[in-house]
Amino acid sequence: MNKIYINLLLVFLFLNGLAYYLSHINAQSRIDLALEQDVDSLETHYDILLASQEAAASAMYKYTLAMDGVLQILSKAQHASMQEQDILREELHTLLSTHYKIMREQSVSEYNFIFADNTVFYQAHRPLKFGNNLSKTREDIVYVNENKTPLRGFIQDETMHGFRNIFPLFNTNNEYLGVLEISFSSTRLQWYLNNVSNIHSHFIIHKDLFNIESLKKHNLLDTYVESGENENYFFTLNEGHTKEKCVAGNKIRLENIKDEITTKMLEEDSFSSYIKYRNLIIVVSFFPIEDISGETIAWIISYEISPSIKEALANRFSLRIISLFLSLLIIYFLYQQITSRTQIDKQRELLNDILDSTDNMMMITDFKDVKFSNKQFNALFNIQDINKFNKSTKHDILSLFIQKDGFLHKGLIDSNEEFISLVTKLPPEKRMVSIHDQNKEEKSFQIAISQLKNTHHSLVTFTDITMLKKELNKTEKKAYTDALTQVYNRNKFDLVFEEELEKLHKRKGTLSVALIDIDKFKTFNDTYGHLIGDEVLVTMAQTVAASVRDADVFARWGGEEFVILFKNVDAKTAAHISLKIKDLIEANEHPVAGKITASFGLSEYKEGDTAQSIFKRCDDALYVAKDNGRNRVEVL
Repeated sequence: MNKIYINLLLVFLFLNGLAYYLSHINAQSRIDLALEQDVDSLETHYDILLASQEAAASAMYKYTLAMDGVLQILSKAQHASMQEQDILREELHTLLSTHYKIMREQSVSEYNFIFADNTVFYQAHRPLKFGNNLSKTREDIVYVNENKTPLRGFIQDETMHGFRNIFPLFNTNNEYLGVLEISFSSTRLQWYLNNVSNIHSHFIIHKDLFNIESLKKHNLLDTYVESGENENYFFTLNEGHTKEKCVAGNKIRLENIKDEITTKMLEEDSFSSYIKYRNLIIVVSFFPIEDISGETIAWIISYEISPSIKEALANRFSLRIISLFLSLLIIYFLYQQITSRTQIDKQRELLNDILDSTDNMMMITDFKDVKFSNKQFNALFNIQDINKFNKSTKHDILSLFIQKDGFLHKGLIDSNEEFISLVTKLPPEKRMVSIHDQNKEEKSFQIAISQLKNTHHSLVTFTDITMLKKELNKTEKKAYTDALTQVYNRNKFDLVFEEELEKLHKRKGTLSVALIDIDKFKTFNDTYGHLIGDEVLVTMAQTVAASVRDADVFARWGGEEFVILFKNVDAKTAAHISLKIKDLIEANEHPVAGKITASFGLSEYKEGDTAQSIFKRCDDALYVAKDNGRNRVEVL
């Protein structure tokens, strides 16, 4: 009898160990997914803001070049005496002061003109400070003056830090004058995340980048304090971010994950973790900011309350309590089986009821047939007879998994590989399958697999993440769709275009790009008003969207300009397609504005091309089309 008790104890320990492991895997999968989504959300908001700043800086640069007198003043200042430069500097200040006030409203912190020898000629934010040479403190200025090409990036000097845009300056005779700097303060990024995206965030910068003596000299030392997240970083204090709340408080809250934060920050890659604070679960996400040399010198850190992780932890606790109760029942069941066979059916019913009490679907399978399934699994497929169900799948349970990108299915299995091997070699957040339920609706599930001892069967647990995936897809669509025309926006196009260029840099292939501009669009707005103008944009966008292949990318570039990326298509074929699209646009008349026409500027990828070089040719081709009478397709 003692041997029976020992065996029952071993079974009890095994079942609880298995339940503990499965509950951990299940909860950790949901936690990892939530952590990944938080850091992805932080990165998306950062990319959107950075792209908008870069676009604004480019527009301000072009506007500055177009202003009467700016290039003339800078040209004269090149060879002027100190006294003459003072006069010219005052003229430039008078010319730009109003423009700079408007730029300040767009969060521009610095608007500077620096000569080719790296000497400051004029700073809009400090017009009385000039003549200092930046050769030893601003490698970005030195780089642009040497290479005469634009440069963007996060840069720290002796006292200031921000997202800087450096542009080369040439006069009308193509003589090099120096550089124009348009910079945005990093505090603007923190403000945007807190006030626009409703993401509480911190921006921290490595201490080694600061010159303490310079901070003292400019009375800025009290502005910075040691970060609560990492003692090697500084944090900027302001009204919404106090020392008590964001430094001392965070040091206490983050104490349990301090070592994890320190280790992962050394890896210089984005990551998330979570903390328990009072009755809340808070996700802390870290996104690295690199300087122009690729070195991580700063971090954006967000703090967000996570109901999904709190729910996953609560479910894990509940599942472990249930498993404890279940294991006790199983032991009791085995004991009753030994002592009395009459209790077998009753105990089996209790076991099934407990398994059915979980929200997750569960099945035991050899990946051919289902050997056991709980109520939730049966309900999804409306299973009345498990044998008939196995017959309907042709004894191939993997056929239930839809073959689509981002999800596991049998098409991913290599020869001589088992499905369980495919699953276990992936991280938990990648272990997802897509299944059609009895109503042919597509559902998404996170799966956990545990192979049962001394058998070829596995216990598979399915956690429904359909709504979570839909919310993620909805967020991505909103970030990459133009609000008016409902086609892709410039952010999405830039993302895909850079990916395609990277592929072409690695292997042979081709692509073509067509830049489209609606002819005389200003006339539509002036004649019929902006509402009709918007309808013209929507009509044109719908016509083109319906005419391109699924593989191609059609997006609104800005204003009345659109762009098409033809993947694996040469210029000749792309021109032929563009001509058809042009004719369709012309044929699709607007009921009020009448005939709509568009001009196309098209170019094909050439070896060594960048996004800028391709779009330069497209832009030139578009001007040729305009000059040749509009409603044309021109190729360069």
